[in-house]
Amino acid sequence: TRAKAAQAAADFETNLAKRREQSERDLASRQAKAEKRLAEIEHRAEQLRLEAEKLRTDAERRARQTVETAQRQAEDIVADANA
Repeated sequence: TRAKAAQAAADFETNLAKRREQSERDLASRQAKAEKRLAEIEHRAEQLRLEAEKLRTDAERRARQTVETAQRQAEDIVADANA
């Protein structure tokens, strides 16, 4: 009975160690997946930031062009009125 108890304790420890190792592998796998996903999200966020910056720059350029065109037209109208 003592031998059986010792064997049962050894089996329990072995199973516990196996479960612990499996849990560590599972955790490492989940962590790796989470880190990969985070890297993908950060990359996408940077892409969106760059795209937003380009859109803003383009909008500012178009706005300047519109103002410049309007100013030229206004100057032409004033010049025609004074002629």
